[in-house]
Parts: sequence; C-alpha cells; structure tokens
Amino acid sequence: MDPIGLGQRFATSGDRSLLASFSCTSTDPRLEYWVRNDALDRALSSTETDDLRLLLFHQDDGQLVGVTAHERNYVVAGSDGDPLPGSYFIVVAIADRFRDSNAPDGQPLVSAILNATLADIRSRLRGDCVVLMVRHGNTDGESITSRLDATLLGQSGIDDVYVMFLG
Repeated sequence: MDPIGLGQRFATSGDRSLLASFSCTSTDPRLEYWVRNDALDRALSSTETDDLRLLLFHQDDGQLVGVTAHERNYVVAGSDGDPLPGSYFIVVAIADRFRDSNAPDGQPLVSAILNATLADIRSRLRGDCVVLMVRHGNTDGESITSRLDATLLGQSGIDDVYVMFLG
C-alpha cells in the first residue's frame, strides 16, 4: 500500500501514543522496541550538545509511515587520529503496512525518507561524516547502507559500523 501524501515533522511530547503503537518488522529486534519505548524520551531530553532529532513521516491523515533519528557524534578517527565531527544516523523504521511502497512522487518510500533525513542532517552543519551501526545480519539495515553507499569500517559488539560522507 502506498501512503496518501507524505509529510514530515519533528516528534513532540504529544506523539507518545502514536509511537507506542508503531509497528515495524525488522531483523533487528531492538528497532521496534526503541521506537516505541525510548526514542521520544531521548528526543525530548536532547541538548544542543547531542542534538538528537526524531523525524516522523506521515500520511495526509496523520497516520505514521516511518520514523528516523539522528544525532551529533564524533566517532570516526580522522587521518590525524582526532575524531571527525558528524552525525550518527540512529534509526530508519518503516511501518509494516508501507514496506516496499512508493512515495507519492513515485520513488521508493525508503529512498524518500532517507533523502529527507539526509537533508535534515546536512542542515544541522555538524560535519560531513555520517556513521550508521547495523546489527550483523540485519538485512533491512544492510540494504539501507547499500542504498547510501556507506562503507563498512568494522564491528562494535554485535553491530557492523558503516560510514558515509555527505557531498
């Protein structure tokens, strides 16, 4: 099913019940739990230092289509050994009923959501480095890193660490 319209906005305190009922299937069981239980509190308690942004993508009628989150981060060492400023792309979640859908402009829904989120990341002027952590074997996450042409750097616990640079 394709969404009817596609708007985006930042989450607010009034979105708790909307997020608590959000359903998204993923090969990483942490994803849906984080969106339902932790994402809003993290966003609402964000400071200028971490600058966490929780974006909600919705149909014209307000039904939630997808959720993304990103924050300021300094995790990748530069050539001189110093951390590079940039962003940590925390999560991309598409509601089950909209998986494999197209956005109103005809492009794949996941591409539209990724493009909008990357535009928001660019607007924060944090730096060009974007880090993504994907649970090893999470085919949805691996597909997203492939779409973004992100490079695998290594592992951190059970997650593969990817990096991309905004151009």
